[in-house]
Amino acid sequence: MKLKLALWGIFLFSIGAMTTWRGIKDLVVSVREAKPTKMTCAEYYKRRPSVRWLHLTRCRIDYRRAGLFDYNGKIIRKSPSGMISPIFVVAVKPDVPKYSGMVQLLMRVEGNTKRQLLHTLFHFKAEKKEAELQRMLREQKKDLVVVQEIRGFASFGDDVTGTLHSKMRFNFPDNLARRYGLLNQGRRPPGGLGWILIGFGGVFLIAGLGLFMKSFQGKDKDKDAAEEVVSAILNG
Repeated sequence: MKLKLALWGIFLFSIGAMTTWRGIKDLVVSVREAKPTKMTCAEYYKRRPSVRWLHLTRCRIDYRRAGLFDYNGKIIRKSPSGMISPIFVVAVKPDVPKYSGMVQLLMRVEGNTKRQLLHTLFHFKAEKKEAELQRMLREQKKDLVVVQEIRGFASFGDDVTGTLHSKMRFNFPDNLARRYGLLNQGRRPPGGLGWILIGFGGVFLIAGLGLFMKSFQGKDKDKDAAEEVVSAILNG
């Protein structure tokens, strides 16, 4: 019983430590990046900055080559009709003549207008409605191939977490650089979330430490101690 109690304590303490560390990282980013860093997309490609809150100008985006994914990182070939919040992702390239290098930045598309446009585009492709698709590509080319400014919060390297992001490189239509970035359009640094993570992390740290310390107490108190700590966690 003592060993089991100690293991539970170590487990909860580990969760608390990881959660707290992530919260501290988010808070540091929100304090350090009080406003987005502005640069051209070409400048971003020449020297990727360490900052993550970005305002990029002169970005060329071809929405015709967007990818449609589910939350497991699997590319979707069927119509997005009926899907709950389909994930549309596009390559962001510098507005330079005939750029042919690796894609270093992707953008998760937000905004109802562009999402509706992509929803229709992918529906025509999936349903093999070639006439409607070609007419749409002709009539709405100015909306599908654009040079625009984008703002959002980006993830890179180890911060690109989750199955969706880890599998993106193998499923995306264009060739991605080894350490590509994924920009969430319109997002800001998660300062508020950082405080929440630190709060939850603190609870698990205290609970884990409490269980671990209780494991060294008398045998008769083990059961009551475990029940007390677990009850405190479940009841907040």
